Amino acid sequence: MKMHAFSGDVLGFYQDNLARESRLSTATQRSNVIALARMMASGFTAPNLFRGSPVRSRLSPRSRGIA
Repeated sequence: MKMHAFSGDVLGFYQDNLARESRLSTATQRSNVIALARMMASGFTAPNLFRGSPVRSRLSPRSRGIA
């Protein structure tokens, strides 16, 4: 019985550690902070999926504010 309690305690510690290191505000390990910052920075750049293809749009008179 004590062995099950011990293994549950150890697993809980690792789960708490993973949860703490997965947020930028609570991460303490340098490698995790760098990885989280890189993930955040990559979200701000637009992918170049349609590079070279023309962009066309049609606006109706109502969408431009003209009645």
